[in-house]
Amino acid sequence: MARFPDSQVVWDPSVLDYRFSQSHPMDPVRLHLTMELSRMLGVLDGVDVVAPHGADDIEVGRAHTDDYQAAVRVAGSGRSRIDLTGYGLGNDDNPVFLHMHEAAASIVSSTLAGAGRSPREPPPAR
Repeated sequence: MARFPDSQVVWDPSVLDYRFSQSHPMDPVRLHLTMELSRMLGVLDGVDVVAPHGADDIEVGRAHTDDYQAAVRVAGSGRSRIDLTGYGLGNDDNPVFLHMHEAAASIVSSTLAGAGRSPREPPPAR
């Protein structure tokens, strides 16, 4: 039973399954070290730690078109023979890596869960 029943941290080692490049600032080690330090300091004591489920195409589609998702899937397969520059992929800021769609889906799911909504719940009306 959590000491803080309204608190949760969305975490699973699967969110570390991306690596843009050796020099890219979004290095997954920052998340790993944050969780390790939080555990060592007792910050997570009494807080539920829940795993993301991996967002589906509808959830990812809130921000990305079907065409873009398809390009990311192909790029992340390691078998890409298409020009990805029109999608903003394959450059220093957004390099291609294996299984990038699956890694991104895990992060999207984490974000939705962390926002306190069921991942399939529609976004709030504006």
